[in-house]
Amino acid sequence: MKINALFFLFLSFILSCSEGNKPISLKIENNFLEKLNHDQLDVLTYDLLERKSIDSLRILYEYRIAEGFNRYYYDLAASYLELKDKKGIEILKKGADYKDNNCLLALAMFYENGVFNLIKDGYKVIPNKDSSIYYYTIAANNNDLQSQYNLGMNYYNLHIKDSS
Repeated sequence: MKINALFFLFLSFILSCSEGNKPISLKIENNFLEKLNHDQLDVLTYDLLERKSIDSLRILYEYRIAEGFNRYYYDLAASYLELKDKKGIEILKKGADYKDNNCLLALAMFYENGVFNLIKDGYKVIPNKDSSIYYYTIAANNNDLQSQYNLGMNYYNLHIKDSS
């Protein structure tokens, strides 16, 4: 019960510090996050998302990843990619190492289509069919339906080109 009161006091503080949906900057400490349960962390995540508090979200995502929730690699990567930061690609690759389907699918699509204008400073992901199929295959084997479909379409298109 003590944790719930602390949590809602913290959320009240967030709400009172921000005006509407303007971004706010908060320093979230890990010792505070350790006291929250999974549902409370989800509520905090959604509130920070709504308020576009990117720095606080990144701290929260990194904490969740350290707890073993690998699905947050994709969210962390997206927070960098939204700002056209190449660190997002590196984080996607880390998430792919942990077999996160969202990271695998995103990388497969990047390699299938190439990424040119997504990242500032001229960083590019050059189209590479082998890398694309590699990431699609891993995600497809993890029962990701979109990857299964995209992988099938890749093989179908390769077969059509070979037969013409």
